[in-house]
Amino acid sequence: MEKLISIASSKNNLYEVDNFLQSIFSEYGIDKRMHFNIYLTLSEAINNAMQHGNQFDSTKFVNVYFFQSSSSYEFIIEDEGSGFDITKVPDPIITENIRKESGRGLFLMKTYTDSFEVMNNGRIVKLIFNKHCD
Repeated sequence: MEKLISIASSKNNLYEVDNFLQSIFSEYGIDKRMHFNIYLTLSEAINNAMQHGNQFDSTKFVNVYFFQSSSSYEFIIEDEGSGFDITKVPDPIITENIRKESGRGLFLMKTYTDSFEVMNNGRIVKLIFNKHCD
């Protein structure tokens, strides 16, 4: 593990995500073109973990792990909730679900990462961003 942050599940603590990411962007020299995708998906994953996983219970924490390999950046987001079944989350691009709010965050995570995985019965989300060669 290269970096870890534990955030108490309160909306007031979301600013910690900004500080965590800024330190990673700076320390690891992550290409500025990747910042939006990382920020959007990580913010969504952490907010989902706080809201849906930990029910905004400030005594429960969301752990965010950051790893770097020669080819990618990986974030693992873990909550203390009971998990969820990803197959039961509505697909937000199907016509009958367009007006539903549920599922949009997962759709964004799938769209803006190179690899997206839900593990441990929905308590862990893994986001991978490939380093791109120009």
